[in-house]
Amino acid sequence: MPGRSGLDVLGDMKRLRPQLPILILSMHPEDQYGKRVLQAGASGYLKKESAPEELIRAIRTVLGGGWYVSPFLADRRALLG
Repeated sequence: MPGRSGLDVLGDMKRLRPQLPILILSMHPEDQYGKRVLQAGASGYLKKESAPEELIRAIRTVLGGGWYVSPFLADRRALLG
């Protein structure tokens, strides 16, 4: 996105529609960017290279009111707190 980061757009969306579930699909490494977008209000984070089945699972989870992170990010968060 020229001129704006995904975090900027996420912030705008959460200000306009705070209850809207947002799943971030990104090329950035999970361990560097995933935690930041979740702290900024996203309901989930997934890398663009993820398998289609994982994307479907993530969409269903977020639309159902849950939070979605990949198994990699979930393990890392558990380890780092």
